[in-house]
Formats: sequence, structure tokens, C-alpha cells
Amino acid sequence: MTLPGDLSQALEGVIEKFRAMVTSVGARHALRGADLDELVQDVRIRLWRGRTTSEEIQALPTSYIYQAAMSSAVDMLRRRRRDADRAADAPDEELAQVPHRAATEQAAELGDLERAVERALARLVPSRRMVVRMALAGYDRQQIADRLGWSDGKVRNLLSRGMDDLRTHLAPLRPEGATRE
Repeated sequence: MTLPGDLSQALEGVIEKFRAMVTSVGARHALRGADLDELVQDVRIRLWRGRTTSEEIQALPTSYIYQAAMSSAVDMLRRRRRDADRAADAPDEELAQVPHRAATEQAAELGDLERAVERALARLVPSRRMVVRMALAGYDRQQIADRLGWSDGKVRNLLSRGMDDLRTHLAPLRPEGATRE
């Protein structure tokens, strides 16, 4: 199922209008960076699922958007807590084998990489950015198409072009001699 153009535009208009409010809700729940983008995406999906016409979406009160953002943020925190509890129950043998200094250096490198990826993602066209973020979050193409109501072909095209753009933006960071696998 593909979203009609006016419905998609109405949805994007509402998201842009309330983006600051949604991200501030996320920030109050200690969400940062990619998590804030995930929150905005989740709110977008909640609005789309709850309304079927562009008029309904445009008529949504601020309180509805706020409640959707709060619910999404709380759901994200609950998922994290659940995942952390599961990880805490797992044996720590693997963690004990990694020297502390190497783990700290790896975390710093990952932080730098995360910031570079965030900057590169911000440079993508919004529709490509949305699809690439979902793919990087672990959604497969069919799940992305289902959640956004787009055809598989559209998602495949946006994902392919978005990943190419992302590679282009990240290419200057690639160490000399490194090749793309």
C-alpha cells in the first residue's frame, strides 16, 4: 500500500511542524542522536496508523502529537530496560576477556563513527534518510515497506540510492588502502 501524495505531504508537514516538540520530549527522556530520529520516526508511524486522510492528520491537536511522542519515548525506554535486563542475565565471560583499555578505545572509535554517520545521514534526502535509518536500525526491506505503506520497489530504490549517498559522504573517512567489501 502506497501513501497518496497529499497524505504523505500532510504527514511530513505535521512532523516538521512538531519536530522540535517531539525531540524535546525525547531529550527529557535522555534520548540522544539517532534515538531522537527513531522517536520522530515512531511518532510519524503512529500518526499514519491512527489517521487515514490528510485532513485528519492536519487537524490533529498539539496534545495528540505530544501524547504520541510521550508514548513512543516511554516504549523505547521500556524496550531498552527489557533488553538490558536480558543482557544482565547473560554470562559475562565474553566481557571479562576484553581488556578494559581496548574496550574504552573501541567505545571512543564507535562514538566518532556514530557522529560521522549521523552527519552523513543528515545530508541525505529526507525520504532516503528515513529508509536508510530504518535499515540501519535492523528493519528489512519488507518491514520498511509495510511500516511506511510504500511499495517494495520504492523502498528498494530509496534504500539503494540512500546507501550509495551514505557511502559517498563517508568515503573521505575510509582509511587509505581500505576497500569496499
